[in-house]
Amino acid sequence: MEFRAYARIVLHRWWLPALFGALAAGAAYFYSVQAIPMFRATAHLSVTPSIVDFFTGEAVQRLLNNYSLQLKSRSFAALAAQELQPPGRPEQVLGKIKAVAAPAEYRISIEVDDSDPGRAQAIANAAATAFVEKLRAENAGREKRDIEVQVLDLAERPGAAVSPRPRRSAAGAGILGAGLGVATAFLLEYLDQRRPPPRSRDRVTNATRRRISQLRRRRTVAARAAGLAGAPPSPDRSAEGVFAHGLRPSRPAGRGDRHEAALAGSRGIPDTPD
Repeated sequence: MEFRAYARIVLHRWWLPALFGALAAGAAYFYSVQAIPMFRATAHLSVTPSIVDFFTGEAVQRLLNNYSLQLKSRSFAALAAQELQPPGRPEQVLGKIKAVAAPAEYRISIEVDDSDPGRAQAIANAAATAFVEKLRAENAGREKRDIEVQVLDLAERPGAAVSPRPRRSAAGAGILGAGLGVATAFLLEYLDQRRPPPRSRDRVTNATRRRISQLRRRRTVAARAAGLAGAPPSPDRSAEGVFAHGLRPSRPAGRGDRHEAALAGSRGIPDTPD
């Protein structure tokens, strides 16, 4: 299918992408406005080797990934909670610390998201301080330190929320909704093409029924006229006539026919033999 055909389908059902996009954008915007704002505080740690060469650099890059895992562990959450003022519980810290390693810069960023900007700053700084003290305590008995870890920047109090962002959420949801509307338009077009057209024999059947009705009305009028004139009608009662004109076969003389014969005799109309 060419591009023009696709464009024609979309333009034919343009209201579907517009409707789906508007509904999705409105729902996303309403949900984002109702959500609780979250603030992010970030502290940075510097991880530098004592001797900078190729092998030491490779070792530090791999070590940064291990440090990131340690910062997100449950055991470290207890240490970071003790650094808070006043000390808190590990549940208050666990799950909020995110460590992002930057091996090319020998740096680890500690990010904390919280609904309270002051609490986010306190947890980030407590985590940075506790991690540096932990590594120094582990290396205290060693004579030579190959890697030095120190606090590069403490976290500052965040001034703006990082989430939710109603406009961005509404824009993304609107694009997704419009795409869903376009897909729905193509699906409806496909179903319309698969739908069979009206059968020609149905049109022929309707025309035949109308023709049979007309013939029946004509025969009724002719029968009434012949009865008044005294000449009985001579319908075509053969099988071909019944099939062609949709007539019923002749019925035997009944009570109504005997009444008509008696009425004709009283009027002086001779009874014509068959």
